[in-house]
Amino acid sequence: MKKTFLTLIIIIVGYRAFPQNFSPTSSINNTGAANNFWGGYTFAYATSGSPWNGAFMSFGGFPANDYDCQISTDYGPHGGNHISFRTRNGDAGTWNNWYEIWHSGNLNNSNTDFTAKNIYAGGNIGIGTTQPDQKLTVVGTIHSSEVKVDNNMPPPDYVFEKTYKPIDLTTLKAYLDKNHHLPEIPSAAEMIKNGLNLGEMNLRLLKKVEELTLYIIDKDKQLAEQNIKLSDQQQSIKSQQAQIDELREQLKSITKFHSPIGRRR
Repeated sequence: MKKTFLTLIIIIVGYRAFPQNFSPTSSINNTGAANNFWGGYTFAYATSGSPWNGAFMSFGGFPANDYDCQISTDYGPHGGNHISFRTRNGDAGTWNNWYEIWHSGNLNNSNTDFTAKNIYAGGNIGIGTTQPDQKLTVVGTIHSSEVKVDNNMPPPDYVFEKTYKPIDLTTLKAYLDKNHHLPEIPSAAEMIKNGLNLGEMNLRLLKKVEELTLYIIDKDKQLAEQNIKLSDQQQSIKSQQAQIDELREQLKSITKFHSPIGRRR
């Protein structure tokens, strides 16, 4: 117990025997000066190794700057709203990288680039607008290599079920003449007013393509049947023509036999 108590006293005295002072220095600007600055505050120029020209401090709990934390601020040339920090790895004897502290001053402007792995928002996000009305509102062009949309309505494969009957073309033409747009497709006025739901519109257009496929298949069937009938009619015409030609030849023979010349012979 006495040995443990004595060890604890030695540790406490050791920590208190080597305190790190926190003293002011006018400025630093020489190359690498930031790496060797500790236990105080100053004005650091970027030439010294700080990320910004401005107030600079270095502090820690051990002598020298083996485990210091340094803070660098921008006094104005870059907007006066930047704060960065770094720490020193005393075990390895190296400084870790500088990291900027993000806050309302350097995020809420149009000149800041922001990189993150994931961004989570409980409200709406606006790009190109300060009044987003949906989870993501973009005023401008979206450039993407791929867009994945969840379906809120069933895909129209049911169109190819044997029980499905598309609208007949006569009725469809009457609808088009009256409404000037396909059934189940919003009119131009509705599109302008309400915009388009991409997932829903793509499924509706797919349904129209599938129905069009049915129309084409049906027309192809009708055309094939007509071609068969036409071929049969052509064969019938050829047969009738052959019979007519034969009758003509017989008629010529009969006429020739009953003529005066034919009788003299």
